[in-house]
Amino acid sequence: MTGQSWIVTADNRKASVYSYNKAVDGTAHLEFLRSIEHEEAELEHERPSLMSGGGPARRGGAGVGSGSGVPHFGSGLDKHGAEEEHHRFAKRVCDWIAEASVANRPERVNVFVPVRMMAYLRGEFGHGGKHADLGKRVDVHDGELMRLSASELAAHPKVVALRATDARQVVV
Repeated sequence: MTGQSWIVTADNRKASVYSYNKAVDGTAHLEFLRSIEHEEAELEHERPSLMSGGGPARRGGAGVGSGSGVPHFGSGLDKHGAEEEHHRFAKRVCDWIAEASVANRPERVNVFVPVRMMAYLRGEFGHGGKHADLGKRVDVHDGELMRLSASELAAHPKVVALRATDARQVVV
Protein backbone atom coordinates (compact mmCIF):
# COMPACT_ATOMS: atom_id res chain seq x y z
CA MET A 1 0.00 0.00 0.00
CA THR A 2 3.00 2.27 -0.34
CA GLY A 3 2.05 5.61 -1.89
CA GLN A 4 -1.48 5.36 -0.59
CA SER A 5 -3.19 7.13 2.23
CA TRP A 6 -6.09 5.78 4.20
CA ILE A 7 -9.35 7.32 5.26
CA VAL A 8 -10.85 5.74 8.35
CA THR A 9 -14.39 6.55 9.41
CA ALA A 10 -15.68 5.43 12.79
CA ASP A 11 -18.46 5.92 15.25
CA ASN A 12 -19.21 4.10 18.51
CA ARG A 13 -20.40 0.96 16.69
CA LYS A 14 -18.39 0.52 13.49
CA ALA A 15 -15.16 1.57 11.77
CA SER A 16 -14.27 1.33 8.08
CA VAL A 17 -11.01 1.89 6.23
CA TYR A 18 -10.65 3.06 2.64
CA SER A 19 -7.53 3.40 0.50
CA TYR A 20 -7.25 6.94 -0.78
CA ASN A 21 -5.47 7.80 -4.01
CA LYS A 22 -5.40 10.99 -5.98
CA ALA A 23 -6.15 10.66 -9.66
CA VAL A 24 -4.16 12.62 -12.26
CA ASP A 25 -6.98 15.19 -12.46
CA GLY A 26 -6.76 15.73 -8.67
CA THR A 27 -9.97 13.94 -7.77
CA ALA A 28 -10.02 11.43 -4.94
CA HIS A 29 -10.46 7.74 -5.50
CA LEU A 30 -11.54 5.76 -2.46
CA GLU A 31 -11.70 2.01 -2.29
CA PHE A 32 -13.32 0.23 0.64
CA LEU A 33 -10.86 -2.17 2.28
CA ARG A 34 -12.37 -3.47 5.51
CA SER A 35 -14.59 -2.69 8.47
CA ILE A 36 -14.98 -3.82 12.05
CA GLU A 37 -17.98 -3.63 14.33
CA HIS A 38 -18.25 -3.33 18.07
CA GLU A 39 -18.96 -6.82 19.44
CA GLU A 40 -22.17 -5.60 21.07
CA ALA A 41 -23.27 -4.07 17.76
CA GLU A 42 -22.67 -7.42 16.07
CA LEU A 43 -24.86 -9.15 18.64
CA GLU A 44 -27.59 -6.55 18.91
CA HIS A 45 -28.00 -4.82 15.54
CA GLU A 46 -31.29 -3.24 16.52
CA ARG A 47 -30.28 -1.99 19.97
CA PRO A 48 -30.92 1.75 20.14
CA SER A 49 -27.99 4.07 20.65
CA LEU A 50 -28.71 7.73 20.99
CA MET A 51 -24.95 8.34 21.01
CA SER A 52 -24.65 7.23 17.38
CA GLY A 53 -27.91 8.71 16.15
CA GLY A 54 -29.19 5.23 15.36
CA GLY A 55 -31.96 5.09 17.92
CA PRO A 56 -35.47 3.87 17.24
CA ALA A 57 -36.79 7.31 16.32
CA ARG A 58 -34.27 7.45 13.47
CA ARG A 59 -35.46 4.07 12.23
CA GLY A 60 -39.07 5.22 12.42
CA GLY A 61 -40.00 3.55 15.72
CA ALA A 62 -41.08 5.03 19.00
CA GLY A 63 -38.38 6.44 21.27
CA VAL A 64 -37.35 4.47 24.33
CA GLY A 65 -36.00 6.10 27.44
CA SER A 66 -36.26 6.43 31.17
CA GLY A 67 -37.57 9.97 31.11
CA SER A 68 -34.41 11.18 32.86
CA GLY A 69 -32.53 12.09 29.69
CA VAL A 70 -30.24 9.05 30.06
CA PRO A 71 -30.27 6.91 26.93
CA HIS A 72 -31.79 3.46 27.17
CA PHE A 73 -29.30 1.01 25.69
CA GLY A 74 -31.41 -2.11 25.83
CA SER A 75 -28.90 -4.22 27.75
CA GLY A 76 -29.16 -2.48 31.10
CA LEU A 77 -26.08 -0.28 30.60
CA ASP A 78 -26.27 3.02 32.39
CA LYS A 79 -24.66 6.15 30.96
CA HIS A 80 -21.30 5.29 32.58
CA GLY A 81 -21.43 1.71 31.29
CA ALA A 82 -22.24 2.93 27.79
CA GLU A 83 -19.32 5.38 27.94
CA GLU A 84 -17.02 2.52 28.97
CA GLU A 85 -18.24 0.49 25.98
CA HIS A 86 -17.54 3.43 23.64
CA HIS A 87 -14.07 3.82 25.16
CA ARG A 88 -13.37 0.09 24.77
CA PHE A 89 -14.38 0.20 21.10
CA ALA A 90 -12.28 3.34 20.50
CA LYS A 91 -9.26 1.45 21.89
CA ARG A 92 -10.07 -1.48 19.61
CA VAL A 93 -10.23 0.90 16.62
CA CYS A 94 -6.81 2.34 17.57
CA ASP A 95 -5.28 -1.13 17.85
CA TRP A 96 -6.85 -2.13 14.52
CA ILE A 97 -5.48 0.97 12.76
CA ALA A 98 -2.04 0.43 14.30
CA GLU A 99 -1.87 -3.25 13.37
CA ALA A 100 -3.01 -2.61 9.79
CA SER A 101 -0.65 0.37 9.46
CA VAL A 102 2.37 -1.68 10.48
CA ALA A 103 1.44 -4.44 8.04
CA ASN A 104 0.55 -2.19 5.08
CA ARG A 105 2.55 1.03 5.68
CA PRO A 106 0.20 3.70 4.32
CA GLU A 107 1.86 7.10 4.00
CA ARG A 108 -0.90 8.80 5.94
CA VAL A 109 -3.99 7.76 7.88
CA ASN A 110 -6.78 10.31 8.26
CA VAL A 111 -9.33 9.24 10.84
CA PHE A 112 -12.77 10.87 10.99
CA VAL A 113 -14.67 10.33 14.23
CA PRO A 114 -17.36 12.07 16.26
CA VAL A 115 -16.07 14.62 18.78
CA ARG A 116 -16.72 12.23 21.70
CA MET A 117 -14.15 9.76 20.27
CA MET A 118 -11.44 12.25 19.33
CA ALA A 119 -9.84 12.44 22.78
CA TYR A 120 -9.51 8.67 22.99
CA LEU A 121 -7.87 8.33 19.59
CA ARG A 122 -5.62 11.36 19.97
CA GLY A 123 -4.50 10.02 23.34
CA GLU A 124 -3.59 6.65 21.87
CA PHE A 125 -1.70 8.14 18.90
CA GLY A 126 -0.31 11.18 20.73
CA HIS A 127 2.89 11.64 22.73
CA GLY A 128 3.06 8.99 25.42
CA GLY A 129 0.16 7.02 23.95
CA LYS A 130 0.18 3.31 23.21
CA HIS A 131 0.61 3.96 19.47
CA ALA A 132 2.64 7.18 19.62
CA ASP A 133 5.13 5.71 17.13
CA LEU A 134 2.44 6.07 14.44
CA GLY A 135 1.38 9.56 15.55
CA LYS A 136 3.26 11.35 12.77
CA ARG A 137 1.30 9.42 10.14
CA VAL A 138 -2.13 9.44 11.84
CA ASP A 139 -4.33 12.53 11.91
CA VAL A 140 -7.61 12.48 13.83
CA HIS A 141 -10.35 14.78 12.55
CA ASP A 142 -13.82 15.69 13.76
CA GLY A 143 -16.38 14.24 11.40
CA GLU A 144 -19.34 11.90 11.60
CA LEU A 145 -18.81 10.39 8.16
CA MET A 146 -19.35 6.71 8.96
CA ARG A 147 -22.64 6.43 7.08
CA LEU A 148 -21.34 7.81 3.79
CA SER A 149 -20.64 5.61 0.77
CA ALA A 150 -17.15 5.68 -0.77
CA SER A 151 -18.27 8.09 -3.51
CA GLU A 152 -20.03 10.37 -1.00
CA LEU A 153 -16.97 10.28 1.23
CA ALA A 154 -14.65 11.16 -1.68
CA ALA A 155 -16.81 14.21 -2.45
CA HIS A 156 -17.21 15.34 1.18
CA PRO A 157 -15.67 18.80 1.82
CA LYS A 158 -13.44 17.49 4.64
CA VAL A 159 -11.97 14.81 2.36
CA VAL A 160 -11.67 17.25 -0.55
CA ALA A 161 -9.71 19.56 1.78
CA LEU A 162 -7.26 16.71 2.45
CA ARG A 163 -6.21 16.74 -1.20
CA ALA A 164 -4.98 20.31 -0.85
CA THR A 165 -3.32 19.53 2.49
CA ASP A 166 -1.65 16.37 1.18
CA ALA A 167 -0.28 18.25 -1.81
CA ARG A 168 1.53 20.69 0.53
CA GLN A 169 2.57 18.14 3.13
CA VAL A 170 5.88 16.33 3.25
CA VAL A 171 5.48 12.98 4.98
CA VAL A 172 8.50 11.69 6.91
